[in-house]
Amino acid sequence: MRSADDVLPPGSADLVVRRGRRKHRFAPDGLSVLDEPEAALSPQGAMAALARVHLLARQGSQFVVATHSPILLAVPGARILEVGDDGTRRPVDVDGAMPVALIRSFLADPARCVAELVEGPDDDRATPDGRSGRR
Repeated sequence: MRSADDVLPPGSADLVVRRGRRKHRFAPDGLSVLDEPEAALSPQGAMAALARVHLLARQGSQFVVATHSPILLAVPGARILEVGDDGTRRPVDVDGAMPVALIRSFLADPARCVAELVEGPDDDRATPDGRSGRR
């Protein structure tokens, strides 16, 4: 069996939690609670974290992760609970998770998504030259 150092790219093997000045490494058979760990990670770093979490889970660790990362949502075997605006929780699979659907929609048509973000989905307001804002 490969070690975590074999799975992760150089420099990414230390998935750590810092509490004050102490550094805590994740270990097999542990319970870890992570709040948006992707905030400090590049896409490659998120993929490395996915590999590390999966390896540790196979070794008995458990993780509770609050994330918006489509990459981290794809950890094999993960139970995903999506929390609605009203606080309700519902189980979803990775393909049904809102962050995954949002990224897929953006990648399918970036120009449309950007236009909706900067102009609004139904922007009927007139532009300064009198033309409709809608295209």
